[in-house]
Amino acid sequence: MPDEHAAKPRIYASVFFCQDVVKEYNNLLTAVRIGNSYKVAPANVTVEIAPGITVSKQVWFSVTVSAILTFYSDGPVDFKVVLKGFDPDGIPIILGEPFQCRAEGGSTGQVLNTRIDIGTNKSGDHRIDVYVDGIAVTSAFFKIIHVGAQSTNPQTGPSAPPSPSSVVSE
Repeated sequence: MPDEHAAKPRIYASVFFCQDVVKEYNNLLTAVRIGNSYKVAPANVTVEIAPGITVSKQVWFSVTVSAILTFYSDGPVDFKVVLKGFDPDGIPIILGEPFQCRAEGGSTGQVLNTRIDIGTNKSGDHRIDVYVDGIAVTSAFFKIIHVGAQSTNPQTGPSAPPSPSSVVSE
């Protein structure tokens, strides 16, 4: 009788970030603008709080990136993948629901393509940890670099519409 408690095959994982992914008809993926850092600038939002009195504030919009995760194994195996994110201060970031996966072994693995929203209000290294069946198997870092931030003070004059934030891949 086969050993019912035999160890699962070992799973190997890797992850990288890109701006976007093109998926072709045969499930071939093409990563666009691979990188692990983005320069972001705030949008200046001006609000009229009373007739003739406005207040300006800088607002940091999130950046959406694609994460490509690949999993290979020593043999056929089903597994659950969970992504856990952390901002530069170590505060957890919610990254979505777990993925149920299967790898057949050798070069026949599983490729995941998922979109991740990363808040940009904190500059520095954000970390994504990849867990397979509850065990951390790898981490990836994504850097947010602030550019163009200025101090804002209440001002008077007509209200201006918000300007869009600029996001530039580095």
